[in-house]
Amino acid sequence: MGSQFTNSINIGADLNIVKTASGYLGNLEVWNGRGVVTVNGGAGAIRLGNLNDRVIVDGGNVKSVSFRGGEDRLILKNGAIVENVNASSGDFIGRLQGDSRVASMRIDSGNADIEMTGNSRIFSLKLDHGNNTVTTEGGFLETFYSFDSNNTVRLGTAGNTSGGAGQVQFSSGSGEAFSHTIVAHGYLGMLSTQDTGSDATDDQSTDVTINYFAGALLLGNGDDTVKTGDYFVETISTSGGNDSVGVGAGGANFIGTGKGTDTVTTGSGEVEAIRTGDGDDTVTTGSGFVQSVSTGDGNDTVKIGTGSVGQVNMWTGDDTIHVSEIASDMELDFRGQQGVDTVVFSGFTVGVEFSLDTTAYQDVSGKGNFRQSSMENLTGSNRGDKLTGNGGENALSGRGGADRLFGGDQNDVLRGGNGNDKLYGQNGKDTLIGGKGKDVLDGGRGRDNLRGNDGEDVFVFGKNSGLDRVLDFTDGEDILRLEDHTGGFGDLSFANLGGNLRVTHDNGTIVLVGEAGTVLTSADFDFV
Repeated sequence: MGSQFTNSINIGADLNIVKTASGYLGNLEVWNGRGVVTVNGGAGAIRLGNLNDRVIVDGGNVKSVSFRGGEDRLILKNGAIVENVNASSGDFIGRLQGDSRVASMRIDSGNADIEMTGNSRIFSLKLDHGNNTVTTEGGFLETFYSFDSNNTVRLGTAGNTSGGAGQVQFSSGSGEAFSHTIVAHGYLGMLSTQDTGSDATDDQSTDVTINYFAGALLLGNGDDTVKTGDYFVETISTSGGNDSVGVGAGGANFIGTGKGTDTVTTGSGEVEAIRTGDGDDTVTTGSGFVQSVSTGDGNDTVKIGTGSVGQVNMWTGDDTIHVSEIASDMELDFRGQQGVDTVVFSGFTVGVEFSLDTTAYQDVSGKGNFRQSSMENLTGSNRGDKLTGNGGENALSGRGGADRLFGGDQNDVLRGGNGNDKLYGQNGKDTLIGGKGKDVLDGGRGRDNLRGNDGEDVFVFGKNSGLDRVLDFTDGEDILRLEDHTGGFGDLSFANLGGNLRVTHDNGTIVLVGEAGTVLTSADFDFV
């Protein structure tokens, strides 16, 4: 057809080929057979049948294109404009080139493959009940909604960030599991996955890679993975499932996870706030500053990088915070709540002096200022540390180096680790474990259990030491040091009882477990 106006065509051969020039085609309906349609001018409504149809719009304006089934293909180029595209079933391939435009495109019950190049644009895209692939390259997708589908979306390319999407929403209502993959080299305004059905499980897993600016990523109850790079992301929020979030140099304003075992990792970019939900979560920060970290119920782990964190709040559960050396003028405030919470200084290359008996900021060897509250346990570095407990039940661990550990008023557990350590239980029923090295173990007041482990150890018993047990005394290597004992070796009394050797001195009784029958001499004692 040439440049004239044609009101309508209704055809139904086995193969129907229609091509217009610059003229206007009012309406075209292929009610039977396959349709191959090329429009160079304009057209009203183009309706195809249920075979493998193809429509090319080359620079013209078309009111609507409808496919009823089969494997269909739509190609728009040279600034073509189509107001509405509909495919009711079957697989669909759509190609938008140049400055082509589609106001509304809806594909139902079929697999869709949409590719947008040049400066093309789709204002509204809806893909339901299929396995879909959408690639924008240089094109832009204003809104994309998909229901009960698996989707792969690529926005822009590594060399072309002009392609992108304003709003992408995936929802499910059938109770089936769906998965989505999004790689964004261009702008993504909002991504949302959610459940809209009363009987659905909302098990949508989403794998998101962001390599450009993005607004809000709001993910549902599936197992989700989010990775960002050098560009800022406003909000990352996941609901249930076991989620993994990694934020790169671009940073983020807010990162939040819901129920599940979640992992959050930050790099050199700054983050305003990280909040995890219920579950055993792990948060690891990098060289970029994080303003705040808050964990929910569960046994959570927070690992602080060199960029530090302003404040860490750990709620119900047995939580652990690993701290690293930070700038000498920086401050880190960490707070435990319900549960038994632990501070670990394993990232330090110098000896650490830290006390749980104060809530003031403490300068730790010029490697940052740290303040704690409601923490129970301390683990030191591989250097010589001085760790002090408080009035609660504490577990103090020195690890490597010549450590000094001081318990408090309750029943504490002190572990020296490697090195020649000094352990002081003080008050309470304490357990002291020396580890490797020549250790000094002083239980203090209360009924204490002392274990030296490897090395030539010294067990100290002073005034009001009470009834203490030495669990691994080695005759000829270990020493029993008695403080404030009047007299000498001859004033001690010995008794074998229940397989143990009991030594009574002025200030209490020592039970050498399993040493019944051992004959001690003055060389086994040190009187001070």
